[in-house]
Amino acid sequence: MGRDRALDAVRGVCICYMALAHVCYESALFRSMSFIPWIDGASGFILISGLVVGILSRRRTEAAGLANAEVRLGHRTALLYASHVALTALTVAVSVAAEIEDPTWPDVTDFSPAQVAGWLVTMQINPRYVDILSMYVVLLVLAMVWTPLLHRGWWPAVAGSSALLYAVALATDWGRFPDQPDGYAYFNTAAWQALFGSAFVVGWYWSRLADRMRGPAALAVAVGAGLLVAATGLLVRDTAAGARAFDKADCGVGRIALAWAAFVVLYQLLRFAVARAPAVVGPLVVIGSRSLACFIALCVIETFLPLLIGSDRATVAAQTAGVLTVLAMYPVARARGTAGDVLTGWRRRPSRA
Repeated sequence: MGRDRALDAVRGVCICYMALAHVCYESALFRSMSFIPWIDGASGFILISGLVVGILSRRRTEAAGLANAEVRLGHRTALLYASHVALTALTVAVSVAAEIEDPTWPDVTDFSPAQVAGWLVTMQINPRYVDILSMYVVLLVLAMVWTPLLHRGWWPAVAGSSALLYAVALATDWGRFPDQPDGYAYFNTAAWQALFGSAFVVGWYWSRLADRMRGPAALAVAVGAGLLVAATGLLVRDTAAGARAFDKADCGVGRIALAWAAFVVLYQLLRFAVARAPAVVGPLVVIGSRSLACFIALCVIETFLPLLIGSDRATVAAQTAGVLTVLAMYPVARARGTAGDVLTGWRRRPSRA
C-alpha cells in the first residue's frame, strides 16, 4: 500500500491552520477561518498524527518485526525531545536578550542558568505554542507501549487504558506539564492522549477500516453526527457541563467527536481533490508530508515575531505575517524533503573500502 496523499493533505491543512492560529489569533482573518466552533488545527494535527503513527507502526511490525517498529518509534521520540529542548532554549535566549516582554516567552531572568537548564532538559519549560511538542513526546512513548499490545490483538487493552487515563485526567486535572516559572502548560497531555490513542488504534487497523472511512455511509454519519454535536454544544456552551465537554485544554469529549467528524469530511474532500486536481492540493500534500519540519519552522517564527510586530495578534501586521507564514510552509517542506533525499543518498552510497 502506497502513501495516502490525502492524509498528507489533511495534515497540511492542519499545519496551515495552526500557522494562522499562532501568528494572528483573534484577528478578523483568523475568525473568518474559524466559523465552525471547537474544530481547530491542534485537534486535527494530533488525530492525523496518531492515525499515521498507527499505520506506520503496523506496517513496520509486519515488514521487519516488532523490535524494528519500536526502534523507529524511539528514534522519532528522541528527535521530538531534542526539538522541544532546542526550541524552548531558543525561546529562553530570546526572552533574556530582548528589550521587550511577550506573554509567549518564559521570564527566567530571576533564576540561575543551572536551574533553567534543568527545567529545559526535563521539559518543564513549555511556552505557548511550543508546548504541543512535549505532549507529542509523551504520546509517542505511549505508542511504544501500545504497539506490542496491538501486535497481539489486544486493542481492548489499549482502548481501555486510554479511556481510564482520560477519565483520571478529567476528574483530577492531572496530566499537565509544568511551565516554569509560571505554572502549568496549557494542554492536559493525559486528556489529549485519548484523541491520539483512538486514532492510533484506527491507524493500526487502517487496512480494514480505510474503505469504510472513504465511503458514503461514513460521510453521512460524520456530517450528521458533527452537526448534532455542534448544535448540542451551542445549546449547552454556557453551562458548566457544556464548557467541560468542549474544553480545549482538557480535550473535551465533544471536541474529540467533532475532530473525528471533521477528519472524515475533510479526508473525503481531499481524496476527491487529489484525484481530480492534484496540482491544486499539491502544496498541501508537500507540507503535510513534512509536517514536523513545518511545525518547528512555525515555532521559530513565533519566537521571533514579537520583535517585529509586537504582542497584538489582531493587527494588520499580524494578519500579513500570518499569510506570509502559511506561504513559507511550502518552501520549508520542500527544503526538508531535498535535505532528506540528499542524506538518504549519502547513506546508501557504497563504501570505497
